[in-house]
Amino acid sequence: MDGWLAGGISPDTHVRQIASRYMSGLDQKSVSRAVYERVGEFFRGAFPLHAGWAHSILFAAELRSFQAKIKAENAAAPQASGSE
Repeated sequence: MDGWLAGGISPDTHVRQIASRYMSGLDQKSVSRAVYERVGEFFRGAFPLHAGWAHSILFAAELRSFQAKIKAENAAAPQASGSE
């Protein structure tokens, strides 16, 4: 893909770390053009119409300021009973 903004995704080192949890072969620490494009393709494949949105949400969820909010919301959320 031409340009360094891969279809709404800007895979920096932090986004590469997030993607590496779901993709194999992203062991290198730097973000080369090939890694950049693979990460962009992963997000566009997993979230075709919402790749940029998913990228932003997953990145924000990693921020310390959101961690407490996420934990609080998860604790307050009703638990699935599994009897549906």
